[in-house]
Amino acid sequence: MAFGAVWNNGTWFAEIARDLNTGNDDDIQFNTSEEYTFGVAEFDNSRHGYEHRTSKMYTFKFAPTVGIDDQVTTVPDSYELLQNYPNPFNPVTTISFHLPKSEFVSIKVFNSAGEIVASLINKQMQAGSHSIQWNASDVSSGVYYYKITGGKYSAVKKCIVLK
Repeated sequence: MAFGAVWNNGTWFAEIARDLNTGNDDDIQFNTSEEYTFGVAEFDNSRHGYEHRTSKMYTFKFAPTVGIDDQVTTVPDSYELLQNYPNPFNPVTTISFHLPKSEFVSIKVFNSAGEIVASLINKQMQAGSHSIQWNASDVSSGVYYYKITGGKYSAVKKCIVLK
């Protein structure tokens, strides 16, 4: 038995195909807005013919529709580190960046003395637009710098924590 879906006149229909003794299959189509109850019986082939062994009843009900979003994800043309938002902030801000290709990326936050106060990302990332949040609740008010390094690209931006 196989389960699938068929697109017909602008609507998806669930479809179950079952093998018949003829070598063909029989497609059973369901309307996704309805609920179906069906029985399943198991038969054994004994020397006295077919014998009924078990029978169970099942309800077949469709979950909410899952579909494909029409949005198209584009890959950025160039690297870019965006200004964090909000800025100034207390205590959480979002840092966004764009990668035109898959890269090992590092984003670190430094205080004004050049000491690392947070390491936000240090891993391989796919091409695309990304965001990460920094929770600065463990640092004092002041000016901080966040730096991205990916491949040969590197950029720094300034942010302000106000408590």
